[in-house]
Amino acid sequence: HEEKQKVVLKLDRFDMKSDGHVENLEPCERIQKLSEMEVEPNALSHEEKQKKRQNISRIWFLFKRLAIPYWKFNASARWFLIFVVFLALLKSAVSVAFSYTARDFWNALSVKDLPEFKLKSLQYFILICVAVPLVVYYSFKRDVLSMKWRQWLTDTLLHSFFSNRSYYRLESTNSVDNPDQRIADDINSFTRTSVLLALNLLQSIIDLISFSIILISIYP
Repeated sequence: HEEKQKVVLKLDRFDMKSDGHVENLEPCERIQKLSEMEVEPNALSHEEKQKKRQNISRIWFLFKRLAIPYWKFNASARWFLIFVVFLALLKSAVSVAFSYTARDFWNALSVKDLPEFKLKSLQYFILICVAVPLVVYYSFKRDVLSMKWRQWLTDTLLHSFFSNRSYYRLESTNSVDNPDQRIADDINSFTRTSVLLALNLLQSIIDLISFSIILISIYP
């Protein structure tokens, strides 16, 4: 009797993890199907799990799987990204302008050229008036971009979570703890960190190229 109860429990658990096609099978066929099941990911040891999670190719594959669809199938998102990149270019251009203005300002101050000093002081004031709103506006649009991406990705994952009894399979296998909390918090970290990292990397490359050209131009 105890063996029979174990088989029934296994069959019920298998029905929860299946996509609904197993329910139409005969009991003997269901038992055969159950015996052919592969080992679950939870059967892996802790070291094997950690090694699998730290695999670079797997991380890159999962990143592309999460990141690419939003930009691939959403034209407005691509245009918004282009606009944010344009603001990043303007921010770098203002930094270069500050560099040239600072050079001329201190040169005028060192030679005590009063007209040039007044001109460069005025240029400094104009650049500050342009740079402060630009930096704030750029930061705002960057955060809006990550928020829009987060909203789209949250809706997509929630749809996948509630379709085809995915929540039953996650609950029965215990492969993910607190999936609702992960959808709420981890997506925010993923989108925000990805946008910040990509735009900061782009701006760093632009600044490196711009200031390298400046250094080459003044090299004796």
